[in-house]
Parts: sequence; structure tokens; C-alpha cells
Amino acid sequence: SGYSAMELNYRRFLGGAVVLACGGFYLVERKRDLEALFRDRTHLVMFDSPAQAVELARRYLQEPEERRRIARQGRAHVLRHHTYDHRAREMLAVFRRLLDSAGPSGPGP
Repeated sequence: SGYSAMELNYRRFLGGAVVLACGGFYLVERKRDLEALFRDRTHLVMFDSPAQAVELARRYLQEPEERRRIARQGRAHVLRHHTYDHRAREMLAVFRRLLDSAGPSGPGP
């Protein structure tokens, strides 16, 4: 595929964040990187196998209110914690820490 693991993780995160930010219900394969950022059955729904994905899809098609509740909470979470503005602020904070640790003479060798 030509993509690194980091790029794939970012692509998965970004795709999911877009679905959630638009108020969509996100049924996704369970991955540690997503578990670190979102709560299963609160912001999105994660599955462990194709059979479980089918089971969960059927369940949430039968439970529209629960599906909408999860979608609303997912959207609120993304807008509160995972926008480009949040990422830019995090990057600036890292740069500031690096500059502060380098001292007045600049970065090390």
C-alpha cells in the first residue's frame, strides 16, 4: 500500500473523526489507538470480528434512539477534543517545550 503504520493510524483516526464530527454513527474495528481516544458504546461502537460487526449493525439498526445518542456524543467529543485547532495547539506546545529545553544557545549538536 505504500503507507506507514503511523499514516494508516492517522487516516483511520481522521476518517472516524470526520464521520463523528458530521454526526454519523461509527461502527469500526477495535484498535488500541482508537480506544485511547474514544469510548466504546459512548462515542462510537467497536467490533472484534466480522460476525460481531454484523450483529452490532443489526442491533443498532433496531435501536435508532441509542444509535443517535452514541452519534451525538461522538460528535460532541470530537468537536470538544479533536479538531484541527486542537492538533495545532498541541503541536505548538511541543515546539515551545523543545525550544525551552534547548536554552538560549539553540538546539544541541
